[in-house]
Amino acid sequence: MQASLELLSDYLDYDANTGIFKWKKSAGKRSAGSIAGSLMHIGYIRICVLKQPYMAHRLAWIFHYGELPSSSIDHINGDRSDNRISNLRLANYQENAWNTTQYSNNRCGLKGVHFNSRDKRYIAQITAGGERICLGSFKDKFEAHEAYLKASSRLHGKFSFNKRNDPR
Repeated sequence: MQASLELLSDYLDYDANTGIFKWKKSAGKRSAGSIAGSLMHIGYIRICVLKQPYMAHRLAWIFHYGELPSSSIDHINGDRSDNRISNLRLANYQENAWNTTQYSNNRCGLKGVHFNSRDKRYIAQITAGGERICLGSFKDKFEAHEAYLKASSRLHGKFSFNKRNDPR
């Protein structure tokens, strides 16, 4: 963090209930009271203050708690642009990964599930403690996903992946 909270708060207002930052002062093309930041292609909001880029979720933590976060920050609902303080929590790298959606190359569309073309079945698996655990093979991809969700809840606790992205 290059600038101090005092300096940043000279330029920005943060609403912890909405997660939105607004400019306090007009400068160049931006006007006082307008929403600060821009949405990055990876879903996070970035705000530049005095030509220095800051991630909005890290700024939200600093504005609310008055200090730099001691580790990564997890967006509880998985929406990287939702910077309400109630949606942010500290997490280590592994905990943060547990709460992510499926990978973009996942062809069946459900986290923790892949299709075994040789056996014509869906395989459910999860990683815990650095080890991959096979949860079984299923004829239906939703049954396999259900097995993943149960295991995730048991093994990952409050950081477990939830059904927010379930297409059913």
